[in-house]
Amino acid sequence: MNCYESFIKKPKLALIERVSHTSKSNVSTKHEEYIEILVLEHGVAEIEISNRKFCIDANQALIIQGKVDLNLLSLPEKQPLLRMVIHDFQLRGYEQNRLMDSGVFLLHHEVNGTFFVCSYFYLEQLQCKQHSALHDELVTSILTSLLLHILCENSNKLQVDVSEITNMSKQFIEENYNQEISLMDIATYINYSVYYIVHTFKKELGISPIQYLMHCRMEKAKELLSTTNRTVSDVALEVGYQNKNYFAMLFKRNTGITPGKYRKQIRF
Repeated sequence: MNCYESFIKKPKLALIERVSHTSKSNVSTKHEEYIEILVLEHGVAEIEISNRKFCIDANQALIIQGKVDLNLLSLPEKQPLLRMVIHDFQLRGYEQNRLMDSGVFLLHHEVNGTFFVCSYFYLEQLQCKQHSALHDELVTSILTSLLLHILCENSNKLQVDVSEITNMSKQFIEENYNQEISLMDIATYINYSVYYIVHTFKKELGISPIQYLMHCRMEKAKELLSTTNRTVSDVALEVGYQNKNYFAMLFKRNTGITPGKYRKQIRF
């Protein structure tokens, strides 16, 4: 069975757009019958969906099924969020416009990010060209590939259980993120090799232990900046960075703005 035969009804593109800092407040996902795909070409974006926060980077794709409350908290400077909305389809064995339960699915891995970003730019170019039967066939081909890829990855994710090794690694990081910890420290605590820990952690969660450490530090830094009057230097020390300039650089890389601007923005 080829990819087209998997579909009782072929998908259509409802919307394709670039969401910038100035337009981010207009983003909403209110249609139960839509599948929405959000990706970045570079940088990191922070998104709140139904009271859950997600950080996505160029190696990830955020998939949304159904109605959710979506709020873009931060975007990288000069890097728009790439948005594709697909509807009016049905796969064999599935309800119309359904790939998964309502909610959010985060796809990890460099291949995923590249695949979705390239698909976005190709679709964007096709939208600028004169419509024809060949044009419509190309669009349909890309959309079916996107949906089948999501379906395959979502099925794989449901079959993966997070191991005790990964849970112990997460626990160690969460309890010691404000210290100068290394992969060797985690390996010593768990009594496994560094290679095995990194390989297992990334396979199961999609990010490395060091990336998770940075995520924990940045989340705590945001909390301190928004709820206390501590200086940026004090916040940097509190989350494990001795050099405030290095901390500020990492913070801006992750959120798109400086710690000072973040504090002003969150308190406005």
